[in-house]
Amino acid sequence: MAARSIAAAVAIIIPGLLGGASVAAAQARPIVQKTAGARQPTIVQAAVEDAGTHQEVFSMRADLRRLVVAQETFWRARKAYATDLSGLPTYQETPGVAIQIVHAHADSWAARATYGDATGPGQSCVVWVGDIPASERPATDIERKTYPEAEASCDGDGFSVKGEWASAGRSYMTYALEKLVRSEARFFAFHRRFTNDPASLDPFIWDRDVNVTITAATHTGWAAHASFVASPGRSCVVWHGTLDAPDMPATTSHLAATVDSHVTCDGDQ
Repeated sequence: MAARSIAAAVAIIIPGLLGGASVAAAQARPIVQKTAGARQPTIVQAAVEDAGTHQEVFSMRADLRRLVVAQETFWRARKAYATDLSGLPTYQETPGVAIQIVHAHADSWAARATYGDATGPGQSCVVWVGDIPASERPATDIERKTYPEAEASCDGDGFSVKGEWASAGRSYMTYALEKLVRSEARFFAFHRRFTNDPASLDPFIWDRDVNVTITAATHTGWAAHASFVASPGRSCVVWHGTLDAPDMPATTSHLAATVDSHVTCDGDQ
């Protein structure tokens, strides 16, 4: 997703970011390996250590989510992202969390969060935003995970990379089609018709893994279909105006769009 798509993408993804997956659902790393003759921790001790692990993940994830918002605020004022936390004076890490911005350009940035003062690889969280090639996006230290743009991924959070990319598809496809709604409206204002040629529209950019096809376009209406590479069995559709019945769009699972200019996706039933 290009740099400026993230301003709106954050609006779609942030609800999951700022109040998303429950920490209670996160998986804790093993507390102790059983060895012969070793004294095992009591249930109370194990519960305390388990809660501590969850709190570390929660703190790192929460700090990176707040960093996404802080960086977008910084970009709107300066048209560039902060290269380190000193450029974000109102942003403060949670005690115990260390955050390093590992990549920062005018159109992209990435950061890593760790907890405590461990000298070797340990539990970590990462986040990235903007036009960063997949090979250059940061990964967590233990599980080597990298989630979709603007979503913090953490060792021990209980989620898989494949699952997170698949669940992100609806947000990315919805964002692309909503941009298309606005672009077609502008085109119609000048030409009094709609178009099925994206090159004729004002430049609009979305995540490179989203494919959008304008399936119908007349003087009275248009329709489009979007798919996402990581969600091959799902799609989203949208239409506007007046169309003949054969031109009305439907998703991969044959879910019909029923509301003008409202994006409909598989899984909305």
